[in-house]
Amino acid sequence: MAEALGWRGYVDGLWGQVHYRAAGEGAPLLMVHQSPWSSMQYHAVLPRLAALGMAVRAPDSPGYGMSDPAPEGVTIADHADNLVAVIAAMGLGSVTVVGHHTGALIAASLAARYPALVSRVVLDNCPFYTPDERETRLRGHGGTLEIRPDGSHLTERWALMRRVADKEMTDASIQLAVMAWCEAGRDTGHRAAFSHDAGPDIAAIAAPVLLIASRTDPICGHADRIAAVRPEFARAELPGGTGSVLENPEGWVAALQPFLER
Repeated sequence: MAEALGWRGYVDGLWGQVHYRAAGEGAPLLMVHQSPWSSMQYHAVLPRLAALGMAVRAPDSPGYGMSDPAPEGVTIADHADNLVAVIAAMGLGSVTVVGHHTGALIAASLAARYPALVSRVVLDNCPFYTPDERETRLRGHGGTLEIRPDGSHLTERWALMRRVADKEMTDASIQLAVMAWCEAGRDTGHRAAFSHDAGPDIAAIAAPVLLIASRTDPICGHADRIAAVRPEFARAELPGGTGSVLENPEGWVAALQPFLER
């Protein structure tokens, strides 16, 4: 029963312990979440992917969820290096790596810099910012959580999520997002993402790649930018936005399944 429902554990990463969620056995599938989420982002799809005969492993990136924090100034490449340690500690060998938003940048860096460890790549709404866009996003980055005695930081975050997040996200998903933001405390992942030029990584990936674009995701059009550089990458389009993996797990897995089983 535990195997069917999944399990959780810890392995040693570069900067301390890394917490992960797991389900299934078979071909290894590593899932990298967006910032400031944790592996909880994938809780609805883990059992569905495991049912395809895959060993699904979803670590919390350092500083998120229940993983030990990353150092100040951590980069996307550093996060990819941490995944190398995680893959070795889990004994996975060559993996299919799936990443969403910040996680997609980390997945691309892992595939570009460690080709022997990556057999396939799924980039779910991967950012592909111009230099000006990166600078703008960095200037607007909030950084460290300010805890207020009246709890207004929670209601303000809830209102922000309702204003800018996927309109199809349920209250339960918004609550998970607010909790993840509070749990992280300082959002090093977004700072790393907004500082990162993904161009060299995208150009260097040798493994087969699937680009996922969600129609109402604010960066949906970035898939077109990536495809202009790597037209051979496979593509799939989904309805909805950033919450697709939470609100439409069946459709999300169905979009990946042909690529995963190829």
